[in-house]
Amino acid sequence: MDTRSVDCLLVGGGPGGLTAATYLARFRRSVAIVDAGESRLQLIPLSRNIPGFPDGVPGRELHARMSAQAKAYGVEIIDGRVTACTQGSDGFRLQTTAGTFAARAVVLATGVDVTPPEMDGLETAIARGFIRYCPVCDGYEAIGSRIGVLGGRSGSIEEAHFLLTFSEDVTYLPMPDAPPLDGVQLRRAREAGIRIARGSCAGLALREDAIEVRLSSGDTLIFDTIYPCLGSQPRSSLAQTLGARISKDGELITDARLATNVAGLYAVGDVLHGLDQVASACGQAAIAAAAIHNALRERDRSR
Repeated sequence: MDTRSVDCLLVGGGPGGLTAATYLARFRRSVAIVDAGESRLQLIPLSRNIPGFPDGVPGRELHARMSAQAKAYGVEIIDGRVTACTQGSDGFRLQTTAGTFAARAVVLATGVDVTPPEMDGLETAIARGFIRYCPVCDGYEAIGSRIGVLGGRSGSIEEAHFLLTFSEDVTYLPMPDAPPLDGVQLRRAREAGIRIARGSCAGLALREDAIEVRLSSGDTLIFDTIYPCLGSQPRSSLAQTLGARISKDGELITDARLATNVAGLYAVGDVLHGLDQVASACGQAAIAAAAIHNALRERDRSR
């Protein structure tokens, strides 16, 4: 199969990848996106945090709009997955399920894998707002609700504290394998008014108008909204094979222009440490795209 050459290949077609591609195409760069169709944007029932949408916008609609915008400037969005990437003197060579690409620059907009709770009807629960993943995004929609926080890691209790911004009825629900809260965490939670469940979460069930949590103690609690805080894994393995620096949590480390320590390799969005927001990813993408265009101009000029 022939190798296709582009100025920049974007890995991931979420808001960060689509924004960077649109900017680069408008800079008259040859651009392609390889996307596995796993953007978390499409899981958002309705976001009211997106600038310009005062009544909110469904994630799928926003994704379709951003894809159409990129395509209008000549960006090709290719269904596929990058399986390998190597760096040479002239850029990168990427093996994908859709063919081989040579790219002078690469943008990783690969996002994260979020650990979901185990329950029947999870997709329905997400669509109806009974399961929510991001209190920054939609805590406002949970104002005054009965909120449960599923804790699966040492810092999960902090999400419960954050959610007190929106409701006084917040309960911390540890998972069976969650690290126990220490004395300081317990005292702070109780002083703040956070309830601590008696026993660990033994199961979730979707009701008609609420979500039910069964506890190991035998108790059953009812909530309007559950926020799972079970951890996530940045999709940074591709970058690591190239020698890119990562944090202790696996997030990619970049400079102010979103460049990694690997020349020509950039990253935007949730794969980085920071606020996992559509607006943040789009801002990072704009910075990265301008940096890539200018870097390629300088490279061409030096030749």
